Amino acid sequence: MFELVSANDIYSLWDFSRLALSDHVSYSYAAMCTVFKLLIGDTMVGQALFGFILYAIGVYGFYKCVALFCSSASKDDIALQIVLTALFACSPYMLGMITYSYPDYAMWCVMPILVYVLYTKKYLLAVFIGYFFIFCKETALISYVLFIFGFYIVDLIKSKKLFYEVHKYIIMAIPCFMWLIAYYLVGHWEGNGAFEIDLNYIKAKLLSLLAINFNWLLIALALIVFIIGVLKKTQINKSISLIPMLFSMIAFLIFSVLFKTINHPRYIDALVAQIYLVMAYILINYIDKKAIKIFISSALILLLFIQSFATIDPLMLKLFPNINIGNKTLITTSEILSDGMAYNRQYQGWGKVVDMALEDVMNDDSAKLYLPAVANATWHFDAMGWYENLNNRTEIKYTDYWNSKRKTRMADCDNGQEYSVHVISEDHIFDLGPDRTGYYLYSPLYGNEIAESIKNNYTFEETAFNYKGWLVYRIKFK
Repeated sequence: MFELVSANDIYSLWDFSRLALSDHVSYSYAAMCTVFKLLIGDTMVGQALFGFILYAIGVYGFYKCVALFCSSASKDDIALQIVLTALFACSPYMLGMITYSYPDYAMWCVMPILVYVLYTKKYLLAVFIGYFFIFCKETALISYVLFIFGFYIVDLIKSKKLFYEVHKYIIMAIPCFMWLIAYYLVGHWEGNGAFEIDLNYIKAKLLSLLAINFNWLLIALALIVFIIGVLKKTQINKSISLIPMLFSMIAFLIFSVLFKTINHPRYIDALVAQIYLVMAYILINYIDKKAIKIFISSALILLLFIQSFATIDPLMLKLFPNINIGNKTLITTSEILSDGMAYNRQYQGWGKVVDMALEDVMNDDSAKLYLPAVANATWHFDAMGWYENLNNRTEIKYTDYWNSKRKTRMADCDNGQEYSVHVISEDHIFDLGPDRTGYYLYSPLYGNEIAESIKNNYTFEETAFNYKGWLVYRIKFK
C-alpha cells in the first residue's frame, strides 16, 4: 500500500487508473492518501496522519449517532453518550489499527458519520460522504445500497406507499451511479476471489467476522438485551429504526461468505461499525436503568482497550490457530506474518522488531542482506518489500529504502537511503563476493533451516532482538 501511494503525484488525482490500489475501486481513499503524502512530503507519515483524522471522524460520527439514539429515546444523558462512544473508540478495530493503512479502516471510520447523516435526512451531505465511502473498496457499495434499501422498506411500512418520496432515493443513489460508471470505464479488481459455495470457507469466514475482538460478546449481549426487551414489550415500535443497518449487515455477511477470497480479519469493513451502533442502540432503548447501561459499557471498554494491544479474547484464542511469535501469542485467520494476523495493534510490532535488526546493517557499507522467503513469497518477512513469488527460483533481489532519522524502512525512494534485499529459499547457495559481510534475519516462525546452514558453513555472530513479544534473530557471517 505504501509503495503504491508513494508512486503517486499531484497528477494522479485526475487519473483514476493510478488511484486504483491493487486494481481496487479505491479512488477516494487513494486520493486522500496522495494528498497527505504531498502535504507532508513523506508517504508513511502522511498516511499515519490521515489514519488519526479518520479515527477522529469515526469517533465523532459514532458520538453523533449515540446522541441521536438517546434523543429519540428521550434519554439525553451526556455521561451515557460519552461512555457508549468510548466503547467504539477503544475497539481493537479503531484504536488498535489506527496506524494500519488500508481502505478497510477508512470504511469502518466513515460508516458512523454516514449513518448519522442518513438517519437525520441530510441527503446532499450523504451524497458526498457516500461518494468517499463507496470509493474506498468494492464491498462498501453493498453496504451502502442495502442501507438505502432498508430506508425504503421503513418508508414503505410507515407510509404504505410504494413510491413515497422517491426523489430522496434518487439523490442518495448518485454515488452508486458514479461507481458503476467508474467500474466499467476505468477497470476493476479481478484478483483472488470468486463466488463459490464452500462450507469450510463459510465457517471460517463467519468466525473471522463474528468471533474476533469480542465481536461475539457484543452480538450476544445485544441479542439477549433485545429479546428480553421484546418479551417485556419495551420499545418494540422503535425496532423498525434498526432495519436499514440490519439490511446492510446481512447483505455484507451474505456477500462475504459466498465470495471466496483470502480470509483476512480486516475484511470486516463497514460491518464492525454497525455491530457497535446496533449494540449502542439496543442498550439505550432496551435497558431502563442507567447504572446497568454504564456498567455493561464500562466492562466492555476495559476488555476492548486491552484487546487493542494484547490478544486476550478467550474465544478467538480457542477457535483460531495460535502463533507463538517469540514471547507472545497471536492468532491468524489465514497467512502467517501477513494480514491474517492484523486484527489489533500487536502485528505492527513485527515491523518494528525487523527495523531494530536492520539498524546496524544500514551502517555497514559491506553488508549483503538476506531474508527468508515465507510461503514462497517476498512480502511476508519484509512488509515494505517487493510483492513477488519465488516460484522455482532460489533468490529474488529488490531495492528497499531506509529512513536514517526515524530508523525505519520507508516507501519513498526520493528521500531515503537505498539498500538491496535478497529474499532466499532453503535451496539457495550463498555467494557473498569479496569484502562483503552477510546478514541474515530470521524468526522462530520462519528461516531456521537457512540459519542452521549458515552456522554450519560460516564464521558467525548471532544477535536477538525483542519488541513487545516479537523475536527476530540476526546472523552476521563471512
